[in-house]
Amino acid sequence: MAKSIEYTQYLKNGDIVLTYNKKNLFSRLIAKCSKVKGNDFKASHAILVLSTDFGLMAESAFPGGVKIKKYHRYKKGKNVVYILRIKDFSNEQYQLLVKSAVEKEGLKYSLLQVFALLIKYIFKVKAIGDVSKRAMVCSEYVSQIFKDSTMDLFPGFSSVNVSPQMFFTCPRLFLIKILE
Repeated sequence: MAKSIEYTQYLKNGDIVLTYNKKNLFSRLIAKCSKVKGNDFKASHAILVLSTDFGLMAESAFPGGVKIKKYHRYKKGKNVVYILRIKDFSNEQYQLLVKSAVEKEGLKYSLLQVFALLIKYIFKVKAIGDVSKRAMVCSEYVSQIFKDSTMDLFPGFSSVNVSPQMFFTCPRLFLIKILE
């Protein structure tokens, strides 16, 4: 049985956890289609750490949509886990972050948005519109929560166009740890 990646001891409230599943075709496809120039990391999923005290994360994932749940387990040899942290993060901003995450709980996962991102990649389109107002993909969800909390990670850029790998290029974030 594969061992789990021990990552939770590095987490702080408000951290962004990016993951990549080396053995999953959907994960590999998302990583390829969301590749960012100048970034050699592979990530296909974005998750927000809400509470280290209670081990809670917020994410938008298929098929369940936007949920707040306990930390995930990731397997060594199968997954890569990246931990990113925002610079200059106040308690007031953290409270807004939690409020925004909770308000969005229950939204559906937007498979249509994934297909729109594929079209963006294939046809080299600079930006796409929001194809589903009541559903979100993971990176859109995390980006929008920060935007709602006065911490716009990608100023002038719609959250709907944010991909998991773009978080690596954000100057307000720094990489804490890479675990495999």
